[in-house]
Amino acid sequence: MFYAKLIGKMNEFTAKKLGEILAFTEVGFETLSKGKNVFESTFGAEKVAHIKKMLLTQKDSIHTLADRAGTLKVVLDKFEKTAEKLVKMRDLYVENGWESSLELLEWFGFFEGGIVTHSSILQGAALEMSHSELKGIADQCLAFHRELLEGITTLLHLIGRQKASS
Repeated sequence: MFYAKLIGKMNEFTAKKLGEILAFTEVGFETLSKGKNVFESTFGAEKVAHIKKMLLTQKDSIHTLADRAGTLKVVLDKFEKTAEKLVKMRDLYVENGWESSLELLEWFGFFEGGIVTHSSILQGAALEMSHSELKGIADQCLAFHRELLEGITTLLHLIGRQKASS
């Protein structure tokens, strides 16, 4: 099996994983914007701004790395396909629930689980390739999105308790 071992180079599999994570960052940003009122009332405006800033940072890091590695076309092709799927899934799930904190948090929990999963794959690839820049991106994504997922699941737990007692 071929593994890209050269620093700055990556194989198609790894480039596609970057494209998938790029799609998650873009659709996450769009989702936060579309559900702005609910997310700000749930997390607070400062937290939402911080999440969006981190998503933009991740997006920029991926673009920069893919460009330097000569894989930008592969990354962007996979990004487009994955973003389209994510938007369809999100819109099917949320439907008319854009004003419901429960609906948006349920979706966002599912969504964040997806980016954690993809970031884990990317982290494994980065370790195998001994690619420190790629590993840095994967590590940052994993840490940030695990923390965000933990916050979402905590809120959902509280909502479940509240709904059960009313």
